[in-house]
Amino acid sequence: MYGNNLNAFAIFQKLKYGSFKPSGTIFVISDFIGRSNRLLKSDLKMMADSGMISIQSHTATHPDLTEIENYAYELKGSKDNNQKITGKPVIALAYP
Repeated sequence: MYGNNLNAFAIFQKLKYGSFKPSGTIFVISDFIGRSNRLLKSDLKMMADSGMISIQSHTATHPDLTEIENYAYELKGSKDNNQKITGKPVIALAYP
């Protein structure tokens, strides 16, 4: 979810030709959106709207899930936030 993911997105756009449409998934730590050198909400929305990039969850704050109690925030909160930004379903989690 670093800003350099925009470079990969630009390459995907250049590779798109005819019926070939590259695709990928970015797993986002939702509380890190907009931080220095991280993707902005507008970046995530743009990539999701392209149909080439799927935005999925990598928790809210990237904790060690074996040592926390607030699973609702880390899992559901992250999912809900990403869905709100992109308008697309979040169906996957990359375990931190």
